[in-house]
Amino acid sequence: MRHSFSPKLYASEATHGIIDSAVQIFRAMGISKGEVVERLYRHVRALRIFDGTSEIHKLIIGRSLSADAGK
Repeated sequence: MRHSFSPKLYASEATHGIIDSAVQIFRAMGISKGEVVERLYRHVRALRIFDGTSEIHKLIIGRSLSADAGK
């Protein structure tokens, strides 16, 4: 059975949820240029793109699971 877990996908999706909540909590300050939350939001967004997008990782996992189910 092949490995069907992507630490990159899990980490990027989890941090996206956390920073999205922080932006909601800080409201306008959360998106103001120069604020820590705004900077973190930009960095987390980049994490979802580097090393393949989250959607690509989901496709890879799905193909792996399909291949395993076909055996």
